Amino acid sequence: MMLPRGWYKTSEISVWLLSDKLDQAIGRNHVLYGQSLRIIAHEDLVNSGRLLCWHPNEENLYTLLQLSWAQNSSELCHLPPIVEMQGSFQDFLDYTETAQQKD
Repeated sequence: MMLPRGWYKTSEISVWLLSDKLDQAIGRNHVLYGQSLRIIAHEDLVNSGRLLCWHPNEENLYTLLQLSWAQNSSELCHLPPIVEMQGSFQDFLDYTETAQQKD
């Protein structure tokens, strides 16, 4: 899987740490509540806070999340992550390409 410029495969340790915080941040009223998600990639976490999650129960479903909490902090913000995009991996590539062209 080829990631767009500025995106990185998330290490197993980071996946473990971020997944725990993500599970806590997604409350009952969130569109992703109860769904199985696996964090597979991240943008520059220091400046962006965007994660690409794969839905392992679906063949080709990905969700791009904008975090509302600092990933390098042990604190959890009570604002849920924002779903920026949901679709196929190609949809993700198209979305990030369009966003990079606007910058």
